[in-house]
Amino acid sequence: HTRLLEDAPFEVYPNPFSGQTTIRLLGNAPEATMVLEVFDLQGNRLLWDTFTEQELTLEVSDWPSAMYAFRISTSRGTILGSGRLFVH
Repeated sequence: HTRLLEDAPFEVYPNPFSGQTTIRLLGNAPEATMVLEVFDLQGNRLLWDTFTEQELTLEVSDWPSAMYAFRISTSRGTILGSGRLFVH
């Protein structure tokens, strides 16, 4: 399991990955609905999705091998955590 930031409330596994990865919330959800955004390194948003469970499986089998940035926030826009995804 990979911790993203020192105090990040999420972990991503596996990372690096191909096909799919899981983003798991550590602890209690701060809000019923959270938002996942994924960006390429040019800042283009590739994905915007909401989730309500402790775990979210991200399927990216059609994405090219690269590093991507992601951000998880509340539905009101408060950023809960961010990190990098490595697709190979």
